[in-house]
Amino acid sequence: AMLYRNGTALALTPLAAGQFSGMIPLAEGTNELRATVANRAGEGAFSAPAVVILDTAVPAAPTHVAATAQAEGKIKLDWRAPIGGGIQGYNVYRAMGSFASTAGAQRLNGSLATSLAYTDSTPGDSRYYYRVTAVNYAGTESELSEEVNATSDRTGPRALSVQFTPLGAYDPASGRMGVGLLNVQVEVDEPLQLAPFLSVTPKDGYPASIALKWAGNTAYTGTWEIVQATPSGTGTVVFSARDGVGNRGSVVESSTALIIDTTGPKVVGLVAQPNEPIENDATNPVIV
Repeated sequence: AMLYRNGTALALTPLAAGQFSGMIPLAEGTNELRATVANRAGEGAFSAPAVVILDTAVPAAPTHVAATAQAEGKIKLDWRAPIGGGIQGYNVYRAMGSFASTAGAQRLNGSLATSLAYTDSTPGDSRYYYRVTAVNYAGTESELSEEVNATSDRTGPRALSVQFTPLGAYDPASGRMGVGLLNVQVEVDEPLQLAPFLSVTPKDGYPASIALKWAGNTAYTGTWEIVQATPSGTGTVVFSARDGVGNRGSVVESSTALIIDTTGPKVVGLVAQPNEPIENDATNPVIV
């Protein structure tokens, strides 16, 4: 029996039961293998071909790798495919510190990633370091890409303080606020995507939203007006905001007590002294 590689013949060693074996060196690229057997009448026809591709090239590493923190502690990785094609997929590696080899990191994907992006659901909020490799169809892995890092964040923003400063009627002793404007200042614990939502609900009343404007760093200001029709009683505050990566928070750590008083005083009793009957004497009039 003979084995042909791209037309080059190699004699095979016969085994039992009409089987043959042999070793043939492969050439880089496509190798077409065909076999023949011979008897006294000569060599028979070629078998159906078997194609073996030898690829010893090492693919280039992915480029333009970027890491972006997202809500719920996720970090999204994006990259570009290396020039030249022939890539079967990618491996993504992560470590808690900078690393220069795969031995110093954890491979995140169980099977090859076939897109140009990967989202890592991190185990906890921390800074993470990433590199990506490309794998060709021969299973050869590239060198590591450039290193990128990002800090995961799954904690929503908080309002450290919500302060109401009355510009109208106000009783400092009781903290009661009457009709008039209030200056509102909100201090949050981290930068936000947009100005936070803030609303006030008077007791037995309806919510009223307060338009807040950025006042620098993590401070926001606005105004709200107590009118005569605003119900009296202690109002409640609702806060909501999203941080830079999209986490939503609604916790208010400290707020000025919003004690609204729009009800004027009223007489609840009238007592005349001296008690009746009262004698009316023109020479000695009684003062009541």
